[in-house]
Amino acid sequence: MVSGSYLVYPRRRIRRRVRRKHLWRKRLRSLLVLFIICWIVYAIVAKPVGYFLRAVEYSAFGWVRVEYLWIKPQTLANEQFQETRELIETLESPGIQALIAASRQDGQVWCILETPSHCLRDLKRRLSLIYQDLSKAGINPPSDPHAVLNTLDLYQSGSRNGSRRFPEEYLAAREQGRNSFEALVRARFRILNGGSPFDKQVVQVECPPQQRLRDCQIVQQRDRVRAIQTILQPYLQPDFIQPTEGVLSQGFHLYHEGIDLANRIGTPIIASADGEVIFSGWDDWGLGEMVKIRHKDGSVTVYGHNRELLVQQGEWVKQGQEIAKMGNTGNSTGPHLHFEIRIQGKAIDPAPLAKIR
Repeated sequence: MVSGSYLVYPRRRIRRRVRRKHLWRKRLRSLLVLFIICWIVYAIVAKPVGYFLRAVEYSAFGWVRVEYLWIKPQTLANEQFQETRELIETLESPGIQALIAASRQDGQVWCILETPSHCLRDLKRRLSLIYQDLSKAGINPPSDPHAVLNTLDLYQSGSRNGSRRFPEEYLAAREQGRNSFEALVRARFRILNGGSPFDKQVVQVECPPQQRLRDCQIVQQRDRVRAIQTILQPYLQPDFIQPTEGVLSQGFHLYHEGIDLANRIGTPIIASADGEVIFSGWDDWGLGEMVKIRHKDGSVTVYGHNRELLVQQGEWVKQGQEIAKMGNTGNSTGPHLHFEIRIQGKAIDPAPLAKIR
């Protein structure tokens, strides 16, 4: 009996050990399968969930300030939004810092109740909402940083509801034929002078009683837009190149707001820098078939007296892209290109900027 039971127990022990080994193997396989499933799920949903949580964070931040906002998660995923974010990050040091400092002078209102670090944090939190509003109005934020910073500025000095209408007002002013500077001024004036009593109160603070209120407000907004342009200029001014091959037949002077480069008819004319074509057609003031391109810093280049135009209004062109063929149209004494560069609406000598040979 003793010897029989002695043989039985070792067998049971062996069976238990085998069962334990199989159980651990099953558990390891299950854990491995679970890990693979979790990894696949994470790879699929990580980005959308991250964008959703950031959208909720931005929206909650607005709600806490009694400004009910909702940021679409798709906005945060958009490639152009990332470009806009990179632009703001680039300008942050020292661009936006300098803008904050400059705006605190001469009675301007910019983050006046906040430290610069808190102000920058708030600006970046609002960036997604601003991108969403600009895009909805049909404005491409990376190609119009002036619209981005002016909208940010309005968020600091005006009511949120009024500021969210700025992109539509700005686009409407552009469609009425106003240049970028005047469109920004008009849109800001309309936002701050109508709708919210808070907006009216803001713009009336610095107006002396002896000056007409409307005139004072327009001057205020012109100064504000000009201050933002001044800060943006060093960071956004393109590196212009010579727009065509030719002989410099006439230089820049008081009665000639550009330069003339003479060559044979049909010589290719190229874009001096990246930008948006804001005019392509006949000029009634003597430049014949003409192209105008607005660049990221708000500057405009003008190409006149062409024989043939190769681009249309609204088209985005790259530096070096052919936009026209040299001609002799308009008030011209021979085939040549009339080339202008205008910064903040003022014509400057293009020869040094475009490195005319």
